[in-house]
Amino acid sequence: MAEINADHALRVFDAHVHICFPDEIEYLWAQREPGNVRATSMDQFYHFSKENDVDSVVLIEAAASPVNIGREVALLDAIWRNDKKIAGIIVGMDPDTAAACGQINAYRDLESVLGVRLLSRYARDTASFLVDHAQSVAKACEAANLICEIGVWSQQLQCLKPLLSGAGDTRFILNHGGKPPSDNLGFQAWARAIAEVAQSQNLTCKLSGFASLLCSQSFAPEKFRPYLEVLYNEFGVERLIFGSDWHMIEEFASYNQVVSTISEVMDDIDHGSSRRIFYDNAHAFYRRK
Repeated sequence: MAEINADHALRVFDAHVHICFPDEIEYLWAQREPGNVRATSMDQFYHFSKENDVDSVVLIEAAASPVNIGREVALLDAIWRNDKKIAGIIVGMDPDTAAACGQINAYRDLESVLGVRLLSRYARDTASFLVDHAQSVAKACEAANLICEIGVWSQQLQCLKPLLSGAGDTRFILNHGGKPPSDNLGFQAWARAIAEVAQSQNLTCKLSGFASLLCSQSFAPEKFRPYLEVLYNEFGVERLIFGSDWHMIEEFASYNQVVSTISEVMDDIDHGSSRRIFYDNAHAFYRRK
């Protein structure tokens, strides 16, 4: 696989970057993934991505415990205020609190906040979360003109259909391509579910996290193509956005490997599509002024 020529680098709007503060914040995944529990910074991110022309970044909450969400928002907001490359932040949301909609109304007035993220993996009752709570949060996002990012396992994708159809003009974005499994049987089920949810025109899909999802043993760029083909065929180039999922990808691939693999596969499928996926679509979706 050819590396991207630094003199003709693809301009990148990275819509999925995590900054973590383990000395100040407790994360829900810390005990399960101790290897990822470390402090990170924008300087570290820029060093890791230095071979690529990263023009803009969206900072994504990192599943802080509910009592720490406010602190995480304050820390990310402070980083945003001092780095003009950061388009904004996506904040966490307790999937089980009745106060979630009130939190969203408070975030409406925080200039750095572009949206909220709902993660089904931490809900005590996943079915209720996707049907009831998420619906209320999504409608509050619409009223506040905020994006609703969704993180679900592939087997939960079909549960999104009522949410997507009942939330008016809320802008949704599916994280990590709906978290596809790497086995063939799981792939087929994931592809069928993606075909169904992609019919909702208010859902965009983020090409993020593929290195960790598909390359747990060693980096294998050939594994990306069948998944990217499904997402392209179902969402179309206009509803695909790149995100690296840094720092979670560090042990699986370099930044340039991820960018090169996705850009080359997508340009092979649809020549010239990389510019839209890596920059134009995110610029429009996140409404950077």
